[in-house]
Amino acid sequence: MTIDRFTDLLEELVDDLPEAIFQDLNGGIIVEEELKVHPEAADLLVLGVYERTILGGCIRLYYGSFTGKLGGAPELLYKAEMKATLYHEFTHHLEYLGGADDLAVQDIHELEEFRNRSLNE
Repeated sequence: MTIDRFTDLLEELVDDLPEAIFQDLNGGIIVEEELKVHPEAADLLVLGVYERTILGGCIRLYYGSFTGKLGGAPELLYKAEMKATLYHEFTHHLEYLGGADDLAVQDIHELEEFRNRSLNE
């Protein structure tokens, strides 16, 4: 999977989304080339993040993390993982707009479960 093809697939996914959910996503959706490792779990790759700054919000997808996780997997698998990640990050965005933080709490619990599984292996 090249970064150009990754970006093309992302554009296809974004085109299918309703325009209204882009409200206040001033920074848009950014593809970063890097492989990003979670700062608290060295064996956990970060596929995407939702970020808020004083300028607004943006979603970052980490191409290197997708290739690190999926390697030479079929394009359909990449697209499914990208869609799931994109929807996850948009959920953070929409919750922020609505004054909720449920998914962030769920992410914290899932990180704790991941750490516990890693310790028991």
